[in-house]
Amino acid sequence: MLLRTSTLVLALGLALAGCQQVSAPQPAPGTIITSPADSLHYRYLALDNGLKVVLASDPDADKAAASLVVHVGHTADPKDRQGLAHFLEHMLFISTDKYPKVDEYRQFIETHGGSSNAGTGQVDTTFFFNIAPDQFAPALDRFAQFFIAPSLDPAYVDREKHAVYSEFELKKQDDGRRINEVLKATANPANPASQFSVGDLETLADRPGDKVWADLKAFHDKYYHAGNMTLALVGKEDLDSLEAYARQYFAAIPKGKANPVQPTAAPYLPSQLGVRIDQAPLKDQRTLSLQFPVPNSQAHFLAKPLDYIANMLSNAAPGALYSELKGKGWVDSLSAYHYGPDDYELFNLDFNLTEAGAEHLDDITQATFAYIHKLQAQGVTEAYFDELRKAGNLDFRFQEKASALSLANYLASNLQQVPPLHLMDAGFLYQDFEPELIQGYLARLTPDNLRQLVVLPGANTDKVEPRYQAPYKVSALSPELKDKWASAQADLALPPDNPYLAEDPRLKALAENHPLPKKVVEEQGLSIWALQDPEFRVPKVEKRVSLTRPMAGATESAMNSLYADLINEALESEAYPASQAGLYFGLSATSLGLSYSLSGYDEKQPLLEDKIWTALHLPGLTQAKFNQYRDALVRNWRNLHQEWPVNQVMARLGSTLVRESYDADSKADALEKVSFRQFQGFVAHYPDQLNLRAMAIGNLTDAEVASWGKSLENLLLREAKRIDKPLMHLAQLPAGKELGLKLDIDHHDAVLAMIYKGHQQDATSQARYALMGQILSAPFFGKLRTEQQLGYVVQAGYSSLGRSPALFLLVQSPVADPFALRQHMDSFSKDFTATLAAMTPAQLDEQKAGLINSINQADKQLGDKTDRYWSYLGNGRPFDWRQQLVAAVQVLTLADLQEFYQQQVLDDKDGRLLLWSQGQQAKSGDMPKACTNQACLDKLWQYKGE
Repeated sequence: MLLRTSTLVLALGLALAGCQQVSAPQPAPGTIITSPADSLHYRYLALDNGLKVVLASDPDADKAAASLVVHVGHTADPKDRQGLAHFLEHMLFISTDKYPKVDEYRQFIETHGGSSNAGTGQVDTTFFFNIAPDQFAPALDRFAQFFIAPSLDPAYVDREKHAVYSEFELKKQDDGRRINEVLKATANPANPASQFSVGDLETLADRPGDKVWADLKAFHDKYYHAGNMTLALVGKEDLDSLEAYARQYFAAIPKGKANPVQPTAAPYLPSQLGVRIDQAPLKDQRTLSLQFPVPNSQAHFLAKPLDYIANMLSNAAPGALYSELKGKGWVDSLSAYHYGPDDYELFNLDFNLTEAGAEHLDDITQATFAYIHKLQAQGVTEAYFDELRKAGNLDFRFQEKASALSLANYLASNLQQVPPLHLMDAGFLYQDFEPELIQGYLARLTPDNLRQLVVLPGANTDKVEPRYQAPYKVSALSPELKDKWASAQADLALPPDNPYLAEDPRLKALAENHPLPKKVVEEQGLSIWALQDPEFRVPKVEKRVSLTRPMAGATESAMNSLYADLINEALESEAYPASQAGLYFGLSATSLGLSYSLSGYDEKQPLLEDKIWTALHLPGLTQAKFNQYRDALVRNWRNLHQEWPVNQVMARLGSTLVRESYDADSKADALEKVSFRQFQGFVAHYPDQLNLRAMAIGNLTDAEVASWGKSLENLLLREAKRIDKPLMHLAQLPAGKELGLKLDIDHHDAVLAMIYKGHQQDATSQARYALMGQILSAPFFGKLRTEQQLGYVVQAGYSSLGRSPALFLLVQSPVADPFALRQHMDSFSKDFTATLAAMTPAQLDEQKAGLINSINQADKQLGDKTDRYWSYLGNGRPFDWRQQLVAAVQVLTLADLQEFYQQQVLDDKDGRLLLWSQGQQAKSGDMPKACTNQACLDKLWQYKGE
């Protein structure tokens, strides 16, 4: 199911009657309002068959993209065929009448440097792809056939049912899924939103006189017609050419009118409101969610009443709801959002609780109602609305470019929801301040309309949701408690004016047109790069700062992570208003220190960065706060055991290969033993040995860079002993040998990852691995997933481990154990030799062109460029690394690839690493002798610094 957000108008249902009319003169039909910073050209049209189309022409596009949204989702599933919409989404990818070869579409897209996917939500199903621009037309021809003449081959029904089942099993232990299913089980069964959305072997089974294929075909014929669809095309062609594509390839979609919104039963019965729902999770987590059903707000996208309320309720300002609850040590996060199908929405307030907070559930709920009452009395003002309006207008005025795929998805989804005029600005607009409308929604946030969801370990439950085996209990809230909440009052403060809102964003004159960052400071332990960017002329600056130091084992690594969490906590009250004003901050722990980024309008950046530097000293840290965040971090690390097996394996890969990285259990074990005094000593001695690297790119002058550099030096390095940047050490696998690490993951599925890590790090080696990864991807998926149905997660490709290239084969399976998976992988690898031998020079050129297109993908935003150069700097690459890599790909020959494949994959020249877990699969054979811990592996390989 696709996640819906409150800030982007993507998929929140059809407009309700009574949408306020704009009084200004109406623009010409088909007009689309665009940002002054947007250089693309747009066109809206409707084909004769009823298909609504929006086109975006970008002559500089390095990827073309298409997105088609069908206004049907799992709420349209027949009661006796739950999961049918999702199943149909799967079936469309297999083949079409015009292109009958199985997985031909995926193979074509990936060969030409593209990607494709789809998602089924409550009321929409979205299909999308991107590809090299010169292959857009043939890709559209293949894509359109999904909706014109899909094969829906009965021979693949059983196989794809098992793919759906594999997806269900993969996510069966996901607490988010389990919570969602309990919420459905406690909703009105007459409302289709209560239905099971994924599907399984039971709901999709053939029955006497009722074949699932017949139901699938009937569902497709009923809903998959042009009147129910919206299409977005983004390419480098001009608008007339893109329109010709739309008409040529999509005019044959069956004609039809949009399926009318069918009235549905109320989402909840009266007995299902004013209730508390208790649920026991698998993870060690504590959450409180306050959920209120409200009328769908999509018709009011110019006024955004629910967004206004969400912004006010989740504000982190001192004295506001979150700040007060956090100050009591009861919560450590609060989010407010809304989503829903066509006919209603749910307004949610989600609190992550501390252990102390779990003892004050009703107090937290009462404080929330007190703050709602405060908003009703004093908080619905044009001044607050005007701040949101100014921030939205500013972001739209200086809107940065999105990727072709992101833009296509945004346009196709918005076209289902808003008039063409507002396709681009709908998510930014706070145009109409309607206090009565806001008050009307606030009036629905009452105890009688509340569903209080409490998720706690060891919760008192009396029922079990059958599909996910999730324990829960529903209790009516007492009249006394509801009355108490209904009259709740508290001494809470409304947010002050936002100090970070840019008042006069201006572009500074370019001093010189320098294409690459230049080193402006190079001293012992300090290096700074800067670029006054000539490409993205926006009043923004991107800054990256890295503080590195030696880390002595898992204990210091764990304390370093806690240090990062506490810095972020100290900055929360500043980061929230800054983000509302388009100024973003992020700080995280690395294997060797800390790294932070600062992005957005440059005018108020110094104000926020001063706060960051102060927070590094953790002023006001108490024993209680230390305990709270230490315990929370330990819980988070322990909870990784509940992640999908594939995620656990890939997380373990990093800690397995990097000497300075430690697995979650090792860090949790270490941090549990750390005292407050020990941690204070760690922070006090953090600057004892320090290296600082920094980069700033954007709307800045040489004088500003010099001033920034001096501030960094004075505030962060004043007490430091400056050192050279410490090295990370990456494992070198023994040549010609296979090593294994066996994991014990508590999950139904087995998982196997096979890693071929290269020793050479030059451009030629990277090019070989990257090209081979691209060539392997689609055939591996087609063989092991589509044909052999081994699991939902089936992947092969290229990855970068530090500076070293690697190939990986990865399968998570509900039907095969690691021994069987290895046999399938080895068989595929041997058989693939023939595929490489049969490859023609023309086919190789297609693959190379696709890879080069991906490597050369242009930076869309200032942040993209900064991240790329910052990554090069961190990995010791030159700033022209992309050009070097392209040159290395261009000269690769078939003989090069065939020799590379023989040596690296078949002969294990640089070694091979296996990571696996048996899960609950029956053992079919013995895997090779393997390690079960890191110490064992460390004896079998050496580390190389980089």
